[in-house]
Amino acid sequence: MVRSELKASEIMTPIPQTVTPTQTVADAVDIMKSEDCGVVPVVSPDDSSSLVGIITDRDIALRACCEGSQGSRTPIIEAMTTNLFVVAPDDPLPRVKTIMEQAGVRRVPVVENNRLVGIISLKDLSDTLGGRGIGDTDTRILGQDPNN
Repeated sequence: MVRSELKASEIMTPIPQTVTPTQTVADAVDIMKSEDCGVVPVVSPDDSSSLVGIITDRDIALRACCEGSQGSRTPIIEAMTTNLFVVAPDDPLPRVKTIMEQAGVRRVPVVENNRLVGIISLKDLSDTLGGRGIGDTDTRILGQDPNN
């Protein structure tokens, strides 16, 4: 199979660990440390697969560690990103790459029927595609205002 024919579901991290909006950024940081990642999906407290946002290491640095904030006790809802760019499990990798470039993000949740089923990072794409074209993607992302 040609690499570009691969689907999002074939390279995603399935069923990533999550937090809810009422948890604290300390909970997200614990997951980031244990999973060696920079993003944690935020799901509804009523439905653990219903994606309502994401929280990134950058969100924490800018919104929870600034003057006047509660630091590690900051509720996720005060620091998370809700303007989400997502892909579907059947989306081909070129589409995933294009969405990341156009949205200026390095990570995208994979959602099916409004349910979180996985997450893809720019590193996942690079590892799969052998780095081909990823430098251009990273340059395009870096040239935009940061989203997440």
